[in-house]
Amino acid sequence: MVPKNADGVVSEERGGSLSDRLSVFSNRQLIEEVITVWDELIRAEQELAISRQRSRALEIELSAPNQEVNDRARTSRIEEEIRVAKTRISQLELLLENAEARISENNNLHTSERFEELQKENARLLQSEEELLLLILDMEEQLDKMIEKLGEE
Repeated sequence: MVPKNADGVVSEERGGSLSDRLSVFSNRQLIEEVITVWDELIRAEQELAISRQRSRALEIELSAPNQEVNDRARTSRIEEEIRVAKTRISQLELLLENAEARISENNNLHTSERFEELQKENARLLQSEEELLLLILDMEEQLDKMIEKLGEE
């Protein structure tokens, strides 16, 4: 899977380098990174909840007519904070999605590589077994000849 940027657009340039950078990490490190990102997402959601609480408190405060100008400024500021928090959440979700995809790709890659390694090892062991059997047969033949010679003497 090719990573996406914050706008949800596929980024080939960043994806290639991100793919290269992530391929050097073990699955355990990638899992720890996903957990870290997940914790950041939870913290961002908590910050968003706190911002919403502040927004509600300010809305109550703003109900007084003489503070209308200040209330608009506060509301704009809070709305901007909420927008920034939502953007950060989206970025973290994309990062989590990309990390999960990378982990999945690494698991598939390692599984197929391990299968190939096991096949090669199996072929090597079969060849070694065949060579050892031939050696044993040769040694048995030589023993038979030696026993025959000893019997003649």
